[in-house]
Amino acid sequence: MNYLEIFDQIKKGEISGVYLFYGDEEYVKEQAVAQIIKSFFPNGLQEFNLHIIDAETKDVKDIINACDTLPFMVSKKLVVVKDFPITAAKKQSMQVDKLIDYLTHIPSTTCLIFLNRGQIDMRVSMYSAIKKHGRIVEFSHLKPEDTQKWVLGAFRKHSKRIDNVSIQYMVHLVGNKIGDLNNEVLKLVSYAQNEDDIRSDDIDAVVVPNHEYSAFQLLDLIGRKDVGGAIALLSKLLAQGENPISLLAMTAKQLRTILLCCCLREEGLSDAQMSKKIAGHPFAVKKSIEQSRYFTTEKMKEGIKICLETDYGIKSGKIKEKAALELLFVRLIAK
Repeated sequence: MNYLEIFDQIKKGEISGVYLFYGDEEYVKEQAVAQIIKSFFPNGLQEFNLHIIDAETKDVKDIINACDTLPFMVSKKLVVVKDFPITAAKKQSMQVDKLIDYLTHIPSTTCLIFLNRGQIDMRVSMYSAIKKHGRIVEFSHLKPEDTQKWVLGAFRKHSKRIDNVSIQYMVHLVGNKIGDLNNEVLKLVSYAQNEDDIRSDDIDAVVVPNHEYSAFQLLDLIGRKDVGGAIALLSKLLAQGENPISLLAMTAKQLRTILLCCCLREEGLSDAQMSKKIAGHPFAVKKSIEQSRYFTTEKMKEGIKICLETDYGIKSGKIKEKAALELLFVRLIAK
């Protein structure tokens, strides 16, 4: 089940007894739990009927005791277990087996939610047991078109308008994590509080770009052979707390995408044909195609090789991170 379905079920009041929430979209996961809490306890009383358990500090006995306690002045209670070890080590397997057995007769007056960060192993017995006796909801990142719809809807809730080009630009800057996008939407709404429309100028003034966009900016400067601008931007990014290894990784990733564009262009493909061949956000793909005009296939291959050498130099301690990245940009421009 995807998380769009769970929000629909919450609205309809069709809540199951057991859930596993997992996936990379942490913000939406927390929102789903918040909506269930609101639907269970519209008039309060959650202090008596809501139990949030940290699996790192509590054991299975605490979970079972919380589930077995009768609700107070409401029809159902809610037990949320954070980061339960679905893939348990051998020393924990007896605890997991005990909980698996409990799932077969969990009280009808309890809703139990396992709230796990990131991905999980679907092959383990705990996953199978929850799937058999409850529902499993994956909170994965939205597809580009769905992300854009979400951004449009988020601005509409605040009575703001934004065009599709500006939405694409914003998503390209921020990425597709709903939590990050929500933060930037709130900042833009506050910044443009006296305006009806959100424009690209507003986005440039307020939105903090992610690693990927920083790599685009750096490659633009390298393509124009502006070594001073590239090093100045690098210094600014590092001063803002950007991780040097992350910047190197994103630069290498962008070089690989540009290399693909160069190869496709050599095969005679048009920009429109290349867009269909390259995976990624439409705005990012368009930018990569534009940047490929600065470079040749051989230069990109050499650039990727230089990135690998830079990575080795940093990790082996032969050169400091900032100096290594500065040298990387000088070598990329000199090639």
